[in-house]
Amino acid sequence: MSEQRSTVQFEERDISIRGVLITGIGVLVATLLIVFAMYLLFSYMRSQKAQHTAPTSPLANKLDQLPPEPRLQADPSLDYESMRSQDDWKLHHYQWIDKQKGAVAIPIDRAMDLIVQRGIPPSTEPPNQFYRPEEGDRLTGFGERQEPQP
Repeated sequence: MSEQRSTVQFEERDISIRGVLITGIGVLVATLLIVFAMYLLFSYMRSQKAQHTAPTSPLANKLDQLPPEPRLQADPSLDYESMRSQDDWKLHHYQWIDKQKGAVAIPIDRAMDLIVQRGIPPSTEPPNQFYRPEEGDRLTGFGERQEPQP
């Protein structure tokens, strides 16, 4: 068997090294020519655009200024996280609401503990009503009228 392997040789007619090299060089040259042609084409188109483009508006110089409020959010998730952190801080810290009147905001946990200890105080004011009770019945608020009077 080893004698057979040593006698097996490359057949030159199966592949031509010269043909492979010529093909490879041809593909490389064609690629470079196409890239160079595209560069020339884009340069020509850029110069044509510059010649036929109208002058810029004087307002275009003010592009670095911010538009008036309200603006679109650049990063809504970051804005949301910022709002949440501010709200959490307000919920968990003491802060003055009105120093002259002595009004203080207390943490939410402390407020819930105080409500549990003291209970909810009864309201001294009547609830807000959209109609006077004498103007209608309790079901509709309008009595026999079909429409509310202005």
